[in-house]
Amino acid sequence: MIDVAVKNLLFDAANGIEIFDTENNRVMTKSEVDDKIKELCFQYTGLNEKSTDKQIKRALKSESAREFFAVIEEMIEIKVTEGLRGLDIFNKYVEEINLADGDANEFWVEKETYLQIEKVSGSHHDLIQQKLKAGEPYTVPTAYYGVKVGQDIRLFLTGKKSWAAFIDAAVKAFVDFTIQQIFSKFANAASTLPLPAGLTDSGALNAANKDNFDHIIEVVESLNQTPVVIMGTKTALKKLNNLVNNSSAVNWMAPSQKEAIAHTGILGDYEGTDLLEMPQRYNLSDLSASTGALVDNTKLYIMPVGEDNKFIKFINGGETILEVNEIGATLNDQQTYEIQRKIGVGTVISKYFGVWTITP
Repeated sequence: MIDVAVKNLLFDAANGIEIFDTENNRVMTKSEVDDKIKELCFQYTGLNEKSTDKQIKRALKSESAREFFAVIEEMIEIKVTEGLRGLDIFNKYVEEINLADGDANEFWVEKETYLQIEKVSGSHHDLIQQKLKAGEPYTVPTAYYGVKVGQDIRLFLTGKKSWAAFIDAAVKAFVDFTIQQIFSKFANAASTLPLPAGLTDSGALNAANKDNFDHIIEVVESLNQTPVVIMGTKTALKKLNNLVNNSSAVNWMAPSQKEAIAHTGILGDYEGTDLLEMPQRYNLSDLSASTGALVDNTKLYIMPVGEDNKFIKFINGGETILEVNEIGATLNDQQTYEIQRKIGVGTVISKYFGVWTITP
């Protein structure tokens, strides 16, 4: 069993907490902490600076190394959860169930609503669209997702990368991946659900179409009696710049909006309506702008906001696994290391929303 003092050292170092050297009665420097953790890592894993992939693979199977790796898994689990809950986007629009907290995989529907879930099994994605009645529970299918950490973990296990840097890199990768999964699945769902006339339109975002675009915002606000947010990828949101900076008809860009565009490329808001950037992801086998994007760059979603409209349902499986894929198990025939987590994502549309399809 890994020593409690060692575990506390690893947790404090990963969280940037100062570590006190009781023997010398002073705070340890970052370099000293890194050296101490490197020494402990070598002790538990039997590795060194010159260890090969084969030796790392063998070390993963030893009992003492597994105890050390269990701390990696636990630390990443804690920091990923903290990272997600610390995001304003996640808190405003995502309802989370954490199976590790003892929650059941069950959401409750208050009113008749359309539900769309993307069930993932391996590389297959099955879209399931349902209309649920009021007062009806439903569950979200879960699957394991992984982010590759091969190079990072090899550098850490051979003492070339610090513990905190390795944990931060793994956490950032999974937080980014999870948020991207959430919003790509929402975009797929929102684009296929039926919409009444007046809540969907298309065209270039220019002075000629401004009234039509504004009409959708007005209708969604009126039907839901709540403010709205305009959601889209950065590419889609940038098209809104034309509506406030068109020399032929419209030129209402405020200094604050110019500053926002200079820093982010998009407006801070559109006439008082907040903008929400949806992370874009690409199919690794097709990185072209037209066919490789997993979130549609031509769609803007006008969504009502409020505590009662957390339209994205997220299942946190509550466990993190450090997994090794053997040589021959992957398409490129390479041995890889992954951080795997069990998650599930569903989209519940219980309020009126609008969609604008951007055309050239």
